[in-house]
This record gives sequence, C-alpha cells and structure tokens, in this order.
Amino acid sequence: MTTAEWQQADREALPAWLDLHGQARRMPAGADSRLLAETALAHVLPLLDELPEDVPFVGVHAPTKPSAQTLEPWLEQVEAARGTPESGTLLAAGVELGLLGVDPDADARAAAVIVEGFELDTVQHALTEIGRQALLDPLIGSVAEQLADRVATDVSLRPRLRELCQNDAAIVALKQRATAHPSLAVMSVYLWAVVDRYPERRAQSAKTLLMLDPHAVADVRALWGEDGPSTKDEYAELLRVFHDAERRPPELDVKRAQALLMEQPLDGELDKGDPLALALRGLPNHLELPAYCAWYAAARRPGPTHRFDAWGRIAARALAPTHDVPPLRAEELLQIVARELVSPQTLDGYFDAIERLRDATGHQRFDEALAFALTNALHEADDPLELLAVTFSIWSKAPSGGQTLHDQILAPAARPYRRGDDEVRAHLGPRRQAEWDEFTARHSKPRRFLPRLRGRVR
Repeated sequence: MTTAEWQQADREALPAWLDLHGQARRMPAGADSRLLAETALAHVLPLLDELPEDVPFVGVHAPTKPSAQTLEPWLEQVEAARGTPESGTLLAAGVELGLLGVDPDADARAAAVIVEGFELDTVQHALTEIGRQALLDPLIGSVAEQLADRVATDVSLRPRLRELCQNDAAIVALKQRATAHPSLAVMSVYLWAVVDRYPERRAQSAKTLLMLDPHAVADVRALWGEDGPSTKDEYAELLRVFHDAERRPPELDVKRAQALLMEQPLDGELDKGDPLALALRGLPNHLELPAYCAWYAAARRPGPTHRFDAWGRIAARALAPTHDVPPLRAEELLQIVARELVSPQTLDGYFDAIERLRDATGHQRFDEALAFALTNALHEADDPLELLAVTFSIWSKAPSGGQTLHDQILAPAARPYRRGDDEVRAHLGPRRQAEWDEFTARHSKPRRFLPRLRGRVR
C-alpha cells in the first residue's frame, strides 16, 4: 500500500483509533496500556485537522500517559503554526486528547505558543479549556510568567494577563514574578489582578504603586478601571490615596471630583460628612477649589462658632466667575448667601462678608438677590415691621453707615410696608429713629394735594 492509501485507511478508521486511544489512557498505567495509547496516537496525530466534533475526551488525570517522544509530531505542528489561529485549534485538540500535563518540557513549549498568539480567539478558547482542569494549573502559571516578561513592552497584553489571573495558579505565578521583576508594569498588572479579585484592597494596592514609583499615576488610576474612577465614592477613594501618599492627584481627577460634587443641589439636605467633599478638603489647596467652597458654604452656615467673614471668604471664592461651579449651583448658593445675610445668626465679620460677597458676585446681582431674600423674609415674618426695624438697625452699623444697603436693598423690599413707617420707627431707639427719618425722607414720593390741570386745546 502507498502512503496515501495508508492515510486514507487511517482516516476511515479515525473514530476507532480515537476510541482505542481513550480506552488505553483510562486503563491502569503500564507498559501495555502505554503501547496501545501511543499506537493509537501515531495514527491520530497526522489527522488532527480532521478530528470529529465528538472526540472522546481524555483528561490529564487519565492514568496512562504517552511518552514525550510520542507528542513530538503534535508539538512540531503547534510550533510551526505559532502566531496563527491554527495554533489555537491544534492546542485545543491536544487538550481533548490529553496531550498536556504529560511532560513538563512539552508543556513549556505549548505555553510559549500560547503566549505568542495570546490575542487570538482560538488560542483563548484553548486556554479556557486548559483552565477547566486543575491539574493543568502549572501550565497556566507558566503562561502567566511568560506573559509577565512581555507586558513591560507590550501594553496590549496587560488586559489579557489581568483576565488570566482569575485563575489562582496565574495570580500566584504573577505575584512571584512581579516581586522580582525590574519593570513596574508587571507589579501594576499584578495589583490590578488583586483588585479584580478583592476590590476592598484597591486603596492599599494604589498606595503600594505610589510608594514604588511616585510617577505611576496612570497605573494607579487604572486600578479603578480603564478610564479611572467614575463614581463619587471611587473619586473619594482615589483622592484619599494621593493624600495619604502625600502626592498631588491628577488635575483631571480633581476637576471631575468637583463636577461630581456639584451634581447635587446646594439648597437641599447636604451631608456634612460627604466622603467626596472630605476627600477634596484633604487637598493642600482645597480653599482654592470653587466647587468645594460652594459645597462648604452651603453645608456649613455661619453661626455663633463660625464667623461670617471666614464663611464669606469661602462663599465669595465659589461665587466669583468660574467654570467649576455650574450656573445653577452658583444661583442656589447666591440665594443661600442672601438668606443668611438677611437673617444673621452672628454679626462677627458680617460686614466684611457683605463687602467681599458683593464684589465677587457683582453689585447689581448681589443687591437684587439680597432684596429678593429680604422680600421673602418679610412676607414670611410674623411681624414684618419689626423685622424691617431690626434689619435697618443692623445695616446702620455698617462702616459706611449702611446707606447703600438701605437704599439699594431695604428700600425696594420695604415698599409694600410704607404705610407702617411710624410703627417701624417705634421699634427703633432715638438715634436710629433719626436715621430712619432720613431714610424715609429720601424714599418718599412728593404728595400732590391738587389734581393736575390739563391745558385747554386751542
């Protein structure tokens, strides 16, 4: 018979050879069972690309193992196809036939081919099948080690190695390689893999990276995802890491953190212990961050233990023209500021705060907001005339005498209550009564006792 005729005969008898191989491998280990298995493989291996879909599976745990020499034709095919989809197909066939886990040297050669074509779908499929058998964990570990040596220069392999580390053997092997490898990239991938499995260790892993290399900012951010953090809690965690490491966080993350802080309305119920706000406060220049200042001014109002001037400086920083505080939040803060100023809980630094806030906001806008707040306060007050007297008296204490506050803010708000001028006056002391009289005189309209005569048409 010719060689072609023998191959055709083997092709026709392939199911029988596969069945013989499976039975021989499952037999107790011995010379006879090995001979049967190797004989069957000699007829099967040349036809690997023609295997049926229902190949009898032979696990690595099968008692009988073929010799390394018997595997050589298969390994040569695999190595010849390295870097191509065919290599993955041949590897998967080897998994089905139980050709891995037989000889350490053969496994090392197969691992090298896996690494070479790691990005190929067929290779990934073969690797998935390998991962299903715990006895092949050493092979997975070998793949992880070889990949670790390449990720330092091939960034595209990092996500794949990170995914591979879902396997226990891979992450153990990578840990051993990372601790001795000169490239920080290997340690980065290992720490990413640790965080994938144990998210609660993210902050500690980030601190470790910064300790090893203060400039590893990109790798640190990647611990929160490909594009870095995305939620308020994640940004708070990232900022705390940089704070603890005494490093300046990326400006991009500081801006994004401020934007997230500004997503919540300022005139609602604010959490004074907001993790993101507290993380921003940990930055050395936190009082230069307009968004943080806006949150702080809204969350912590002036009072007996919180001077107006200190609060006013922070609020003014937020109200100054900036892109970090959205217009809607700036308007909410201005309304908060106005309400606090018309109903002060303390006068410590009060007029300094007014001056600073008026300059930061713009005189017209500030005066209109304060007049609006006073109008609302008068409308809601049990005794609006008494409130007018109190407000007039407070503003009279301004260093300039309060004329601007009286004329630009109090006068428009008090207009509906002009019939009660005398009652307001009664709430004031002698000195303030004289000032009130001057105020009402400035804002009283001349009365006309006689109707105006129209000229006759001539």
